[in-house]
Amino acid sequence: MAENLYQQVLEHGKVVYASEVIAAIAALSAQEVDGVVAFSTSTKTRWGRKINAKGVRVTISGDEVIVYLYLSMRYGVKITEVAWSVQEDVKK
Repeated sequence: MAENLYQQVLEHGKVVYASEVIAAIAALSAQEVDGVVAFSTSTKTRWGRKINAKGVRVTISGDEVIVYLYLSMRYGVKITEVAWSVQEDVKK
């Protein structure tokens, strides 16, 4: 369970974020970017069982948080520009 938590030590204590909360915030931020239509979902097989991927995955390692977003974009947008905007919004 500890690997699914991100801790930020502050002057008067610490704040602990669950990976699910980080994923939800990242998803909300990404949805607000013009050009993002939806999150891509896929079915993966793990240990013989099918698992539906939600389009957002968070990996926490020490003080580093990595957010993977699997997005569908509107036809005709410049993918690099939309991706850059998503990265910037999620960082905030």
